[in-house]
Amino acid sequence: MRIVLSALVLASASFFASGVARADVRSCVDSATAEARECRGLAREASQVARDGCVQRDHACVEVCRADREDCVETSQIAADLASCRDGRAAAVEACRNSTPDGSVERDTCIDVAQLAAFVCRDDAREANRGELRACRSDFLACARACGPAPVPGVARQCRGEARLEFAAAREACQAEKRLAVDACRSLDHACVEQCRDDRDACRAPVDATLAAAIDACRSARDEAVAGCRATTADDSPERDACVDAAQLANFQCRDTAREAARPSFAACRAEFPLCVQACPPPAP
Repeated sequence: MRIVLSALVLASASFFASGVARADVRSCVDSATAEARECRGLAREASQVARDGCVQRDHACVEVCRADREDCVETSQIAADLASCRDGRAAAVEACRNSTPDGSVERDTCIDVAQLAAFVCRDDAREANRGELRACRSDFLACARACGPAPVPGVARQCRGEARLEFAAAREACQAEKRLAVDACRSLDHACVEQCRDDRDACRAPVDATLAAAIDACRSARDEAVAGCRATTADDSPERDACVDAAQLANFQCRDTAREAARPSFAACRAEFPLCVQACPPPAP
């Protein structure tokens, strides 16, 4: 993968030596994106092989179980129901944009209502298909357990944790290779653009930290509310479902409010990035 991406970088550099049209730049970027997607796919497959090995299970056997699980989920109504929720949200948001002024409070309120309706729709879809999805998961676990001996709990947990870290590092390496290729496609000095990215990340860091803390507070409030639901209502009762739904809806609203509060700061960080990149010189010969 690195060889292919490196070749792409060299090829794009030669294109810019003679001057390229915007379509050539777009094609070059699309190729870099496709290569990065393949790189991530290979990393994901390697991670699955490693994690299956952690629990002493034959990878090919577990892959069959995964395919069966996907087929099981696809035959349920959940995919169609979630697609209907997405389509409804998209239509509602488009109606908001057509009926309210850009940047207005009315538009924000309208879109918030559309997002809340989509959240309720998705929640209803998951609840309606819960039995089938649980059956799909149960069948998968039974199938996977038959692919090898029972894992050693402590050893398997540590091994799978290491596999997840390796997967995260591999994904970041794929993204780094893509950035290098894209910068070459656009005839920009990679080190300069990377500094612009670092500056953008530094700008975002305190905003990310504040947002993460706010979302953690939302999650804690939800967990506390759900615990209260379970303590005061009967198991599997309509009252419990309604109580938990209200807690989840409040959590969604809380997270949405936190993201909206962070949006102006993120936008300011984004606005500085293209200005920084425009000042970058072409790559050295």
